[in-house]
Amino acid sequence: MKDRIYTIMKESGMNQKEFSQATGIATATLSNIFNGRTSATLNHAKAIHQRFPDVRIEWLIFGEGEMRVSDGAKETNVSSPTLFDLPPASSHGQPATETSVQTVLETVREAVREMQKPRRNVVEIRIFFDDGTYDVFQANR
Repeated sequence: MKDRIYTIMKESGMNQKEFSQATGIATATLSNIFNGRTSATLNHAKAIHQRFPDVRIEWLIFGEGEMRVSDGAKETNVSSPTLFDLPPASSHGQPATETSVQTVLETVREAVREMQKPRRNVVEIRIFFDDGTYDVFQANR
């Protein structure tokens, strides 16, 4: 995500200090993100998206799709909702609680963690029988 944040900053013609002031993200935090010492969080993505609403949040977080909302969507004021546009889930029409917001954030964080894990492949399966024997099944490579 750091490369995409850097792209937004440069395309906006801002230096790090100006971008920090515009988004509310501390200058030191931006520096640490760009240097790879820390990773950008969902809160950083939200701050950037609030300042630059034409940047698609899906692109910013996941690198998927186009960077900006299409001109047609801007002109007709129609765009697909993003993670931050959707109201948190609530039950029985009650206002969303801090717990429901936390649940949504945890779900997104878990999805991001899963995307970052390397794909693992099954190599071998062993089935043990009650008579003390077993069969081994190996994946074809």
